[in-house]
Amino acid sequence: MADEATIEATATAPATASEESSADVQSADAPVAAVESAASPEESGAEESGPRSWQEIWQAPTLLLAIFLVVAGLVTARVSAPGPDFDGALDDIEALLNVREYQSALDQLNDVILPHLSEPEVTTAHRRRFHLLRGDAVHRLQGAKGISVPENHRLVLEEYDAAQRLLAQLDPVRRAVYAETLVALGRFDEALAWIRQLPVEEADRKRALIRSIVEKNLRLPEPPYELTLSLLSELAMDDSLNPHERIWVVAKQAELRIGAGYVEEGLGHLLRSMQRLENTDSEEAGELYLLLAQCYFELGRFADAQRQIARAIQLLPSSDALVGRAHQLSGQIHQINGHLQDARDKYTIVVSDFPGTRASLPAWLGLAEVEAAQGTVDASLESYSQAVDLVTRESDRVDVTRDSVTASLLNQRQERFIREDYKNALRYAQLAIRAHTDGPPPPSVILAMAQTHRAIGDQALENARDGERGPLDLSKVDPVTRAEARAHYAEAGDQFLRHARAVLLLDDELVAESLWNAADSFDLAGDYGKAIEAFSEYASGRLEDPRQPQALYRLARAHMARQDYSVALQFLEDLIAQNPSSGEGTASYVPLAQCYLLDDDPSNDSQAEAHLATVISGRLLSPEALEFRDALIELGLLYLDQDRLEEAIESLQEAIERYPDDTRIDQLRFSLAEANRRSAAEIEVTLQEAMPERERRRFTQLRNERLQEAVDLFDLVRRSLDRKDPRKLTSAQRVYLRNALFYRADGAFDLGDYDTAIKHYDAVAQRYPDDPASLVAMIQIVNAYVEKGAIPEAKTAQERARQRLMTLPDSAFANDELPMDRRYWERWLDSKDLIREMEEGTS
Repeated sequence: MADEATIEATATAPATASEESSADVQSADAPVAAVESAASPEESGAEESGPRSWQEIWQAPTLLLAIFLVVAGLVTARVSAPGPDFDGALDDIEALLNVREYQSALDQLNDVILPHLSEPEVTTAHRRRFHLLRGDAVHRLQGAKGISVPENHRLVLEEYDAAQRLLAQLDPVRRAVYAETLVALGRFDEALAWIRQLPVEEADRKRALIRSIVEKNLRLPEPPYELTLSLLSELAMDDSLNPHERIWVVAKQAELRIGAGYVEEGLGHLLRSMQRLENTDSEEAGELYLLLAQCYFELGRFADAQRQIARAIQLLPSSDALVGRAHQLSGQIHQINGHLQDARDKYTIVVSDFPGTRASLPAWLGLAEVEAAQGTVDASLESYSQAVDLVTRESDRVDVTRDSVTASLLNQRQERFIREDYKNALRYAQLAIRAHTDGPPPPSVILAMAQTHRAIGDQALENARDGERGPLDLSKVDPVTRAEARAHYAEAGDQFLRHARAVLLLDDELVAESLWNAADSFDLAGDYGKAIEAFSEYASGRLEDPRQPQALYRLARAHMARQDYSVALQFLEDLIAQNPSSGEGTASYVPLAQCYLLDDDPSNDSQAEAHLATVISGRLLSPEALEFRDALIELGLLYLDQDRLEEAIESLQEAIERYPDDTRIDQLRFSLAEANRRSAAEIEVTLQEAMPERERRRFTQLRNERLQEAVDLFDLVRRSLDRKDPRKLTSAQRVYLRNALFYRADGAFDLGDYDTAIKHYDAVAQRYPDDPASLVAMIQIVNAYVEKGAIPEAKTAQERARQRLMTLPDSAFANDELPMDRRYWERWLDSKDLIREMEEGTS
């Protein structure tokens, strides 16, 4: 047996017996009214009486089941016995139809009768009757289940057509069914031809079918105006119409004219027609007043519209769905007039008291818009969610469509976007996406998603700047913010790319813009693979585009980020060769130098210095240019890395003086301090050599100046980084801070200011108790006390340092960033010996 959702009844007639047909009755969610018909008296020999109630036929369900089983058994027996009785079997099946056992009748036709249709005892009359009964069974079964599936309607027509090809004559009931089925399939011209043939006694059915065509037309996005108006005019001239039917005709004429934009004509026709009607104070007339209100609304006569709405609500039954429509229209007028709370109240009545009606969807949409205007974003989004759910289910709507709901959502998204409320803007855009889950969303929705994700990413990084200007170094952003921004950039990239594909055949400029934004977003997200793909597509597909060189430059930088230095330098060398003195050519010098230094080929390192020197020579750029700044800084760091300390000091000092607001200022100060510290150490070595006293004094003074400069710069780095939120410091900044504290103490030690050195070393040890650097500080405290001759304090410090050493594994000293080299160990060992010697000398 089939369940309530699906009807299964397949049959294939032998080709030699009749026209082949199928009788699979399929299911659907949307019920439609079905025109029931009994079996034809012409075929059955019984008088047509129409379906009767269960009480008229059976006394109890158990009796019904028993008789059904008897009938089913009789059908099988009649066709299986010698000299099969097909007439009797078909009579029994017809009996099943008359007691509304449609599925059982269909099963008997398919499973019992069909296999015997090719037998010689089966006549043409039997086959005619077989197809007629099977058409009846499919039609009635679908009607009984409250479903309307095109495939089922086609099966009904196929069965009746097969019977007619065998010269069957459809009786009036079946002709009405045939016409009704054509209407259900939207084949209105054919349906009307059948309707016109119906006899006078089928006038009521004829009017019902024409009404059905009119109602279906009015639900179309663009109703066939002339045809529908002609059918309504035909109905209007029917003298047999009762007053209620005449009101229906007038209402549909007005609805048709209003929907076609002929509002003035519709209003005039309504006013004239209502004067001719006798029952304009009836409940049915309430719809006419509501249509008057609709006309006044369309014409901007809102006060007149509200007056007719009140009249309509007064006439209509309080539970009538049209009352919901009246409140919804009233809410719309209040919304247009800016009476937001009144509008909200009206819409709330509709969604609360008239759920599931045609007014519910526009009311949810209006409520969502009003709540958004009132600033209640969460409530607005919930109402929009209801509207989206309804519009995806009510796909036949012409007054409120997916497109109109989407447009409203995009308007709200734009309002939030303008206010820089990007996260709520995204929620509206996401709902617009949800309105199109059964197909691709419109390009405008995809673009809105892309732009909003991009804006959220930008906003997150902008908030992380802490007042810094210039390009933001993502490595300096706290990990949580960085991860959030990159997630939004990645989604923006995907959506921009999706948009580029969606408008590929529509607008080349839009494609280019979205492809560029996709590549840029992927780059910011750190997804360099996708960035390379998108920039490559842009560069290769738009050779004449002004941004093509920039695309190649961004490609090079993306390859650098992936450490593909050999690939990157090829792009950069080409850019410089094509345009060596401007644009992306000049921008390529510094990254090209970096590639030379970072690749696996040491032979080209000298080219790095040459390119940097070219930039700062002044021949290409002024010092205000960003490329000049980067080249000067990179050159200073290169000199420091190569221990060319005098040149490093000169370049880094110039960079700090020129660009005190550079975001890298702490790194520059630390690097200049380090260059001075190392220079002082080199001078210390030089002072061990024999030289004239005057020269010695000069070197000593220079050493002390370099040491003091280093101490001052390290302290400046310490104060700058201490002012920042420690949670937002990068790993490099943390190393700068720790080593600046340590080297500041070292500078005081080397200058002979041992009390200051001890204070600074102790601060390092206290601040970094779990860091191996604390041992270095403890060792230097020992050495400082020794230099002061403070033996008891030196011994105490010595023991503390030794105990700290015992807690550290050898691997703790393998870190290159640790401010401790061999000379500290050697000095500690010397101090240990000196302490012992001093103790012996005093004993």
